[in-house]
Amino acid sequence: MDLRDDKRIGVGSTAVLFGAWRRSILGMFCIGFLSSLIWAGIKGEYGFGYFGISVVSMGAFLGWQLATWDQNNPMSCFSRFDMNGRWGGLIVASGLAIDYLLQVL
Repeated sequence: MDLRDDKRIGVGSTAVLFGAWRRSILGMFCIGFLSSLIWAGIKGEYGFGYFGISVVSMGAFLGWQLATWDQNNPMSCFSRFDMNGRWGGLIVASGLAIDYLLQVL
């Protein structure tokens, strides 16, 4: 969201570094994050609640964000950043809570 300012003042941010590859590289980061969620779920022996809610929902959420992101619009960038802080953790935590409840009940 600060790309114009970064270029103007000469900051070597990742947005400047990635250039036209921003969406592709962010997509790879999303795949890495989802892979980490899957690995953690396997290692933690989580079940359907975790994989069905946390992993699948987070994958859909991140896919939607990448597909609808206008990388030339700072407000679009900020809204995606804000959504991750507000909803990303809630999605993962919800899956963990549901998985726990399914195992206990």
